[in-house]
Amino acid sequence: MALAVCARDVKFYDWPSFHFMGAYEVPAEYLSVKGISWCCDGSNLLVINSKGEPLLITAPAKSQTKISIHKCVPVVNVFAGVFAKKRSNDLALGLENGEVNRFDLQTKEFVRYKKLPSGIQNLDMSADDQNLLAGCFDGHIFLYDTKGTPSASLMVPNSYSLSTALFSNYSKLVGGASKDGSFAVWNAETTDLEFACKEHTSRITDLGFLENTVTTVGTDGFLCIFDLRTSSLISKNNLDGALSSLAYFPGSYDLAVGTYNQLRSYDVRNLNTPIRTLLVNNGGHIKSIAASPRGLEIAQSSLDKTVPASGDFSIPSNYPSSGRLQEFEAKAAKPSRTYKQSEVQELEKFINDYMKYISMQFAEKMAQSFYGLRISTSKQFICMGEKMDESWKNFISYLRFAGESDKGSTFCSKDSLKDKGK
Repeated sequence: MALAVCARDVKFYDWPSFHFMGAYEVPAEYLSVKGISWCCDGSNLLVINSKGEPLLITAPAKSQTKISIHKCVPVVNVFAGVFAKKRSNDLALGLENGEVNRFDLQTKEFVRYKKLPSGIQNLDMSADDQNLLAGCFDGHIFLYDTKGTPSASLMVPNSYSLSTALFSNYSKLVGGASKDGSFAVWNAETTDLEFACKEHTSRITDLGFLENTVTTVGTDGFLCIFDLRTSSLISKNNLDGALSSLAYFPGSYDLAVGTYNQLRSYDVRNLNTPIRTLLVNNGGHIKSIAASPRGLEIAQSSLDKTVPASGDFSIPSNYPSSGRLQEFEAKAAKPSRTYKQSEVQELEKFINDYMKYISMQFAEKMAQSFYGLRISTSKQFICMGEKMDESWKNFISYLRFAGESDKGSTFCSKDSLKDKGK
């Protein structure tokens, strides 16, 4: 699976091995990349440059594959862009002057939404593509309906700024964070405030939802995890250094965190030590981390399926079994779905890469354990050698002074005898 990492340029890595696959180097006239977004089938990556028109990059299929780059929308001064979650040809663009446009890559049609009073900072689509979120530079978060009209306006409590905002892919929730460390979650349907808090002392740079939790990272170096069911903080970890981005990998416990020229991989069950650290050398802090959906949805769907309680796969788990064995004909039943060869290959590649990743992780932990054992044993030998040297020196010193003391006492006894003879 391809992993796109955005700082000044965009670099592609294979996950979970972190093997370098290719890079898009920003031309000098474009300055740097502002943001990235994958289409739902993982075939194209939307790249928003600081200047110029948005670009589409075809993801490399394997390491060092030539990257195909082409312009997609004849619009300049774009500050934010995002692909739809369900339609691969549908994307939204936010402009500096507050305009929000939907664009169909296939029909080349524009749909202009109602203009907002402030420039667009970031965009995000809901999981069903029915709503569009637009975060503005003045601190407001606007929710658009299917007609392109703002249906709600949100703002982080006790704050007049906005650093990031996005929808949850697991529920009808919206999260927003500010530059002063405040954070809030709303219900997207009712716009009710679910909870708000301030666990960071400075700018929150990114946030991410995973099932019933939401995670935030900030320039203060802390990673905080909140439980959405209890609206409480369940974990707060200092990861050393300003954190600039994060990304979850559904179907696993892996979490990617971006810092200055570093990409770290953590297990959310143990955030004390990174599993792997990759030096990106991408010209500064990693602004965004995005995992390609290609290959991931197959593995996720297989993980979501459970064995029915009845033991009969033709009977759902929520219906009791009749206890009667079914008689099948000699001809096998037709499967409900036939997977394409490409999907099978993607799943096979994902499994092989993940097994390699686990093997590498095990080998690294074993090497670290052996290294620690060698260091501990060496220290004990050094300490033992120092003690032996000290004991030997004490013994030599004892012999030297002990001999002089005996000789002195002998002389004294002879002199005393002479005195007595006199």
